[in-house]
Amino acid sequence: MIKGYAVIARPASATLLTSLVVGRLAGAAFPIAFVVSLANTRGYAAAAILQGIMVFALASTAPLRARVLDKFTVRRTIIPQSLLYLLLFAGLVATARQPEAPNWLVGVLALLSAISAPALDTAVRVSWRKMARNEEEVKSLHVLDSITEEAGFLLGPVLASILMLTAGVENGLLATAILISLSNLLTILTPVVRRELLAEVPPAETSSPDHVGLADGTWHRRLLATILGPITRSDLRETVLPVVVTGISFGLLAIAIPNIAAAGGNIAASGFLTATISAGGLIGGLVYGALKLKGSLWRRQAKLALLFGSPLALLPLADSPWFIGGILLISGLAVTPLYINSYLLIDKEIPADVRHEANSWVAVGNDLGYTVGIAVGGMIIAARDYSNALVGVAVVGILLVVIAIRGLSRPQSLMRDKLEHEKESTGDRNDCVEAEGLDRDSWPG
Repeated sequence: MIKGYAVIARPASATLLTSLVVGRLAGAAFPIAFVVSLANTRGYAAAAILQGIMVFALASTAPLRARVLDKFTVRRTIIPQSLLYLLLFAGLVATARQPEAPNWLVGVLALLSAISAPALDTAVRVSWRKMARNEEEVKSLHVLDSITEEAGFLLGPVLASILMLTAGVENGLLATAILISLSNLLTILTPVVRRELLAEVPPAETSSPDHVGLADGTWHRRLLATILGPITRSDLRETVLPVVVTGISFGLLAIAIPNIAAAGGNIAASGFLTATISAGGLIGGLVYGALKLKGSLWRRQAKLALLFGSPLALLPLADSPWFIGGILLISGLAVTPLYINSYLLIDKEIPADVRHEANSWVAVGNDLGYTVGIAVGGMIIAARDYSNALVGVAVVGILLVVIAIRGLSRPQSLMRDKLEHEKESTGDRNDCVEAEGLDRDSWPG
């Protein structure tokens, strides 16, 4: 077995990864089944509004829901939160399947289930370090985590379609809801997982004021820092910025791709074009996990932003869906590694007392960017056509290149790279000392 991946043979990590696979497949399938079901019984306008309520509530409250874990610990909160969420979620699905139920009731239940949802993904990602025995295993777990997420994006819509076509729309909705519930229950009720996930950790280091930014200013700046949490830290903002910009490109593409496919004569083909990004992400994630990379995580973040952004600048030159798909596939190679690297940076750089909330900002940053991108893309296409939206994606790609070059050229990044290199060299030297049975202090220099 590849070094680092031996961790998946352990019951806790294997069970957690299994629950993630189930949950992410169902999590990507449920919104599609939910919208189709609502559209069938309540119309497209109501379906869009009700789905929008849920998505907005999930995204906007994610940092606060993660802050609960930091404030009151995973042990005290995750199980009560999960049980409350499952109860409200069951009520939402049952109500949504009743055509006579009023829209306002479905909306209220969608809102309540969203804001009560436990930050399970965040808790799991933070727990990887507790389960791993070395840095290689930490990286491997984050790689597998992100690959399951990307696979969910790729296969979830397919699962939704299969379930709805074979079992009917309403039963398809019910099946995806059951799978989501099963993944939650599998996570919190399996003894070996519960023991690892809910393990008490020693008192952690606290946020350093050197990185907080707003927290070391006047009282109103400190108040703002208290409200906003760790995103006021400059290192977290620097980590999340490429993810936000990447999300903007996803939003622009989400509205441009159906127009591209329609112009090509078959709007149904838009799913294949969209899937090229996820396909690239899967390949990139596997390669990233297999390589033993040198250099600091910060420089790696900049290089991944450069790899993602550079191909996008060529999109205005594309004259066919095949060309566009090829560009998106190449660009997508950096997507999953960028997210993996972001989580590794947070795991390494952010103090444990705010790590759950900090972790949530990766997904929130992507969602915020996506929201901006799809709104702007819609306005561009309404006023012009999809080619202008592709120009917008190219501009975003160039912006990522600028961010990457700035990150690579900054003295802080160079210093981090130097320190990381020295650390790796010291580690290699220590390995040699141990192998020869020598005392470390006897090593010259």
